[in-house]
Amino acid sequence: VKAQILRLLEEMYDMKEEDFLSAELEVVPAGKAREAGLDRSMIMAYGQDDKVCAYAAIHALLHAKKLARTSVVMLTDKEEIGSEGNTGMQCKVYEDLIDIIAASENVPSALVRANSVCLSADVTAGYDPNFAGVFEKKNASLVSYGTSICKFTGADGKSSSNDASAELCGRVRKIFDDNGIIWQTAELGKVDA
Repeated sequence: VKAQILRLLEEMYDMKEEDFLSAELEVVPAGKAREAGLDRSMIMAYGQDDKVCAYAAIHALLHAKKLARTSVVMLTDKEEIGSEGNTGMQCKVYEDLIDIIAASENVPSALVRANSVCLSADVTAGYDPNFAGVFEKKNASLVSYGTSICKFTGADGKSSSNDASAELCGRVRKIFDDNGIIWQTAELGKVDA
């Protein structure tokens, strides 16, 4: 059985047994995306949370009519383990990119950072009445109430948190309101629960 599997892997992917020593493999569901809910208003698929955010970001960048400023979409990995590693948001690629942009415009990197705006896209925790104890219902995402804006998030109580400024939240809110986008505010639920 092992020999047959190794033969297939080499045939299909040019992969040898020793490649398993350094390979980063994941087993994930291979099912197709499908509609969910009585009114079929939701999409259910493996990794849909990341895919919907990545698609929206890239679509917005590629279809922007006129950009007055440099615009960047960064797609990173390893969120589930703290965004570590050379493909996670903790890597230095972001800082290096800012330095390259600053150098191309002949301005200090600190000036570029000070005048930059960054939005992080992900899903929030939808209110689940089966686990109502970990939600504040009036501050939780509800299905069919629009895109959620989560001002702050974190873990370990207050030590590993992030909080967007009121000014940035106001700018995002105004963009949504001016364009007729239905939105709601939300938290991620009880910290560390």
